[in-house]
Amino acid sequence: MSHITSLLILLALMTIKDLRIFACDIDSAYLHGKINHDIFVKSPKGYKKPGKVGTLNKALLYGLPEAAPVWCEDLKAKLKSLGFSPLGSNTRVFLSKYQTRFIALDTHVDDGTGICSSDKEESRIIARIQKFHKIKEKDASKPLKVLGILVTRDTHWGTLKITQSKYIDSMLSRFDMKD
Repeated sequence: MSHITSLLILLALMTIKDLRIFACDIDSAYLHGKINHDIFVKSPKGYKKPGKVGTLNKALLYGLPEAAPVWCEDLKAKLKSLGFSPLGSNTRVFLSKYQTRFIALDTHVDDGTGICSSDKEESRIIARIQKFHKIKEKDASKPLKVLGILVTRDTHWGTLKITQSKYIDSMLSRFDMKD
């Protein structure tokens, strides 16, 4: 299942069940994982001992091929410790069920979009994740934007509107098709 499909399913479920939606961004995500093997790097130009190589002591740096899979495994282990289970058809979607409580968290790189039953539940799960990682919470007073998709919800009418007008405009400009 693609990421966009799982996101759309969560948005539909949220609308149908009148659940709360929240978004979070994990700060410096790729620096949190642990690797189990040596990674050798060339010394930067100007270093006093040319021809030497070094090993990385800190887990990962952005841009390394190992960064994404190690980060995903680290996040998966930490979410499991919080009572979440990865969805069988999409291991980037995590579910937590306890009595009448239901939480779903859709992850994409260092961003998370979740649905839950209440503000209290949202605060609780964000606080629990923050025990492991610093989270930059999204401003709840602004419309939610996920993967370039603007999500506007009208709880009174039970409707949800998703648009990508800014993305479409940027693509038209990029390929010189604006007019």
